[in-house]
Amino acid sequence: MARALPQPGVLEGRRVHSFEEYVNCGQSGPVYMCPQLGERFGYQADGLLVIALDKDLGSHICDCSASLLTLVIIEKKEETRRRVLNISGQKPSSSSAMSKKVVAVFGATEKEAGAEVVAADLDDEKSVEAALSGAYAAFVVTNFLEHFSKDKEIVQGKRIADVSKRLGLTLVVFSGLENVKKLTGGKLEVMNFDGKGEVEEYFREIGVPMTSVRLPCYYENLLTFFRPQKDKDGDGYTLCFPMGDVPLDGMSVKDLGVIVLTILQSPSKYAGKDIGLSMDKLTTEQYAAIMTRVLGKNIRDAKLSPDAFAKLGFPGAEELANMFKFYLMKPDRDIQVTLQLNPKAKKFQCWLEENKAAFDDL
Repeated sequence: MARALPQPGVLEGRRVHSFEEYVNCGQSGPVYMCPQLGERFGYQADGLLVIALDKDLGSHICDCSASLLTLVIIEKKEETRRRVLNISGQKPSSSSAMSKKVVAVFGATEKEAGAEVVAADLDDEKSVEAALSGAYAAFVVTNFLEHFSKDKEIVQGKRIADVSKRLGLTLVVFSGLENVKKLTGGKLEVMNFDGKGEVEEYFREIGVPMTSVRLPCYYENLLTFFRPQKDKDGDGYTLCFPMGDVPLDGMSVKDLGVIVLTILQSPSKYAGKDIGLSMDKLTTEQYAAIMTRVLGKNIRDAKLSPDAFAKLGFPGAEELANMFKFYLMKPDRDIQVTLQLNPKAKKFQCWLEENKAAFDDL
C-alpha cells in the first residue's frame, strides 16, 4: 500500500543518498512511495535520481546525475501512471545492474501508487519504441563514455530521434553539444561533442520538436577528471584547465534538473532552440584562487597550453586538448538564460562551499 510522503518543504537540486533521507527531508506536492521499487531495484548506488511527477508533468527533478547513463522522463498521455526509463546501450544483466542507474523513482497518483522503471537497449529499435510508447516528452542523454565511439553515439541518437518522430512526442530535450569538426572546417575534432552535434542536426532534419541543452564544464569534474594534482615539488596543488586567461564556463550538473523541467513545461516556447548553459565564467587562476580560499589548500594554475596538455600522454589527452581549444573560441553559454530556467542554480564558490568535504583527502 502506498504511503504518503511528508510535505514540510521543497526538495530541489539535491542529491539524496537513501530512500530514508528523501522521506526525512520532505517533498511538496502529491507524491507517494512505492516500496516495491526499493525491494526490486535497491536504494544504494552512487548517483541517485529522484523524480516527483505531478499531474502537470512534473513538480521537481531533484537530481539529473552525470553518473546516470541515459535518462528519459515521460508522462503517459491517457493514463495516470508515470514512468521513468533508463535507456542504455548496454542491456542490464540483472536488477542489481539496474539499481546503479535508476535508484528511486516517485510519482504516482494516490489511486495508482508506484512508478515503472523500464530498461531499453539503445541498439534495439523495438526495445526503444516499446519503452517510449505513449510518451508525452523525453529528456535524453547519450553517453559517449560508455563505449568511446562517436559513430555508435550517432546511431543510438538517431534511433531515438526516429522513434520519437514515429510516436509523435511533443518535445525531446536532448543533452547536446556543438559539432566542432563541422564548425571548424575539420581543424578540430572532439568526438564526444561532434557525435552529439550530428544527432542534434538529425532531430531537426526529420522534424522532431527538440530543444538542445548544451552544458559547460561540470563543477563536478573537479572531483574526478580535473581534480587538483599534488605538486611534485612542494606542498601545493595544480589545477589543469589549459585555458590561459580565457574564462571557462561552468555549472553544477545538479542544477540541470530544474532547467529540463522548465523546458518540458513549456514545449512550444523552447522547441527548436539550442540553449548554452553556464553559471560562472572564470579563468583557471580564478578557479584556483577560490579553491585555495575555500579549501585552505595552496592551489595554483598549472599554466599548460592546450598543445602541452595534448602531450601529457594519457588516453584521450589529445581530444581533451581539442575540447579546450574549442572552449577558447568562447562557444555560446549564457548565464542569464540559465538563471531564467533555474533561478537557484549555483555559482562556483557556492557549490564548492557546499561540497568542501569532498576535497578533504587532498
